[in-house]
Amino acid sequence: MNAPAVQALKAIQEKLKEISTANGYYTDLNENVVCGPAAYTLSVNPKTPLVIVSHGPTDPGQRGSSKAKLQYMPEIFLAVRPSEESDTQLANLEHDIRTCLFTPLGSRALNGKAISVEEQGSAPSTTEDSRYALSFIPVTLTIIENYEA
Repeated sequence: MNAPAVQALKAIQEKLKEISTANGYYTDLNENVVCGPAAYTLSVNPKTPLVIVSHGPTDPGQRGSSKAKLQYMPEIFLAVRPSEESDTQLANLEHDIRTCLFTPLGSRALNGKAISVEEQGSAPSTTEDSRYALSFIPVTLTIIENYEA
C-alpha cells in the first residue's frame, strides 16, 4: 500500500494511458506515460511523445484528529521531438490531457484516489532544448488522508 499522493499519481498515470486515437484523442500515448522526476525520466526514456507525471508540493490544508484534506500539486510534463510540428504535437497532447483529466468523466474516473482534479494556473508555456520540445501542466488534487492510531 502506498501513500494517497502516490496512489493519486498512479491513478493519473493509468488514466492518461487511455489516450489513443482509437479512443477518440489526437495522440497515441500507449505506454509512454511514466511517473518519476522529469529530468531523470527524460534522460533514460527517449520515446516520444512522452508524458511524465511527477511529484509536486503538498499543502497540508485542513486537519482533523483522524484525517486531513490535502491539496496535492503533481506536475505533468510533456515532451516531443523538436520539429516543425512540435507546437502542433504539444497542443494536441495538452488538449488530450485536459480532455482526459479535467472533464467530469475524467474526474469521476479518479474518485477514490482524489475527490477533485482541476487544472492550476494558466496555459503552459512551451520551451525548446536541444533534444525535446517541452510543455508543463500543473494540476491540483484534493485528497482525503485517513489516519489510524
